[in-house]
Amino acid sequence: TSTNSLGLSMRALPFKKLVTSLNFSSMKTNSSGTGTGGTGTGTGIGTGTGFFGGTTNLTSYGFRAEYPVFRMSNFFIQTDMSQGSGYAASDTKNSSIGLDFLLSQQMTFSLGWRIQQHMNKDTTTGSASYNYNVSSLDANLRLHFN
Repeated sequence: TSTNSLGLSMRALPFKKLVTSLNFSSMKTNSSGTGTGGTGTGTGIGTGTGFFGGTTNLTSYGFRAEYPVFRMSNFFIQTDMSQGSGYAASDTKNSSIGLDFLLSQQMTFSLGWRIQQHMNKDTTTGSASYNYNVSSLDANLRLHFN
């Protein structure tokens, strides 16, 4: 098995108070294996490919923009996408819009609307019926450790 991965991230302030973040990651794996059969009361000895033989690739992209709107709070918009190929491949898209409230230096409360889409692409696993689209109101309490 061999795996290659790459991750890039960038945070910028293109205008005075607007904060933007971009990220990209890519992972490519190539694995192979052989299974051997055994002898028994029946006939035959066999060889074959391992269960997870082949390649699996995952690429993800992300974007977030924040802008201060009130004292100690930011409006945000965020989009994350991932695309997979190979065994059990799927695509996922998440988009959120909302407000972050800074409660302290280490704690943030977020309230936002999220739209999520998940599509299975591998027809060999029978998971196409697990595709979904969902929207939700999210409330999160985050702690930051430096």
